[in-house]
Amino acid sequence: MKRFCQSIPWMKAVKIAMGAVLAILLAEVLGLTNTASAGIITLLTVQNTRRKTFSGILRRLAVFALMTLISAPIYALCGTKPWTFGIVLLLLLLLCYGLRLEDSIPINAVMATYYMAAGGVSWFMLQNELLFLIIGSGIGLPVNWFMLDNFHKIRQKHAELDE
Repeated sequence: MKRFCQSIPWMKAVKIAMGAVLAILLAEVLGLTNTASAGIITLLTVQNTRRKTFSGILRRLAVFALMTLISAPIYALCGTKPWTFGIVLLLLLLLCYGLRLEDSIPINAVMATYYMAAGGVSWFMLQNELLFLIIGSGIGLPVNWFMLDNFHKIRQKHAELDE
């Protein structure tokens, strides 16, 4: 049990949880819908390195643009039925696999369902979803930046203890 407790990155977990709560609260203050998504984006933003975190944000924004460009005409022309979402998802998957952007599929697929539930892509929903990305990523990035400052020191201590 002691080894299990020592293996948990307690500070990382606490910071991510606090960041997620902050993102949700900020989304609520801004009057967004489905505010929990901002917290989930914060969670998904935090990666093991700063570089991966930042590149993940850029990839997620690029896939968001693709998903919106796919969703808008399809939902407008075909309606917002489950089979229509299937078409949107299929095209999103094919593009993301082809461009090697798989890590950005889940959150953008969820956002495509928000467009579907809202009856399509409207200016309000576009702003709503983009603000989710900005809030979640905007909070997740500093959580990551302040979290890993002692990472190398911790690894050195682990190595010393193992010896």
